[in-house]
Amino acid sequence: MIELPSRARKIALFGGAGCTLIGGIVLWKESISGQKLEYGKTNKEIQTNIENKVFVVTGANSGIGRETVHELARRKGRVYMACRDLRKCEEERKDIVLDTKNKYVYCRECDLGSVESIRSFVSSLQAKEGKVDVLINNAGVMKCRKMATSDGIETQLGTNHMGPLLLTWLLRPSLAAGGGGRVLYLMDLDYRKGEINLADLNSDKEYDPGVAFNQSQLANMLTTTNLAEQWRVDNVTVNAVYPGVCSTNIKRHMGVDRSITGNIIANPLLWLLTRTAARGAQGVIWAATDSSLDKMTGKLFSSMQEIEIDSKARDKVLSEKMLAVSKFWTGLENNKSAMISR
Repeated sequence: MIELPSRARKIALFGGAGCTLIGGIVLWKESISGQKLEYGKTNKEIQTNIENKVFVVTGANSGIGRETVHELARRKGRVYMACRDLRKCEEERKDIVLDTKNKYVYCRECDLGSVESIRSFVSSLQAKEGKVDVLINNAGVMKCRKMATSDGIETQLGTNHMGPLLLTWLLRPSLAAGGGGRVLYLMDLDYRKGEINLADLNSDKEYDPGVAFNQSQLANMLTTTNLAEQWRVDNVTVNAVYPGVCSTNIKRHMGVDRSITGNIIANPLLWLLTRTAARGAQGVIWAATDSSLDKMTGKLFSSMQEIEIDSKARDKVLSEKMLAVSKFWTGLENNKSAMISR
């Protein structure tokens, strides 16, 4: 038996330890990344749930929205990328079309901070499509400095809640036309920390980025449970999905991405604890398309499973008050054309 020199033994020992460490990191990263669609369904089943259906995805030029569009296009869906920045949207659309060979991917301008832009988007879409099968409310902003939308609404409340509510409501006839439309809100679990401050809903008196963000998330969760009950008559389901902690640019306004320390030290550590946008999109696509969820509404999903909704998001009195305010602020209160006549 040949004995390795001392130096060679040390190199082999360190090499083995390094490989073990790397292997452990890879396994850890995979364990927190969540399931893939293929784990529970065959490719044929997934394709059947998506092919030829019409999808609208907001905030579709980056992160989870972009990866969702890519997967839907790969499965032959007709996808509308609703984005504020058309230049970035067109760049991503081009790459997606070239990769998937699916020409039925479209860029459309839709600024969720503008009532006029949202109405224009809906009008254009309804002129081309007789129905919408799935609306995915993905776009959002997180813990930004105090700003306002073009309509004077605090940016997080306006972009995360008011805009999506208006878009969802205006698309109600299109969602009902398909005989089984779905609305899906991407949700942050910090909605559980949120409080609806009706006395200062627009944060005019006091503004805290985290408080405003949590309020916008609770407003969306209240909308999910409220509309789920109201829209049963149209066979339109309204659900929410938590995609997990993902590496996307939604946290671009937070300190971790705006400091040298954050980028050098914190981000590598966060990488170990986060999912990629592509893996985060898997649960979104499942909630938006899986046939087992056809009749499920008013639910919150995570990692392709239903999770409990906090009791504050089931407060019917509060949800009705929030919906009334939201409809008034977005101009829906007197807009009879947005309602389906009975």
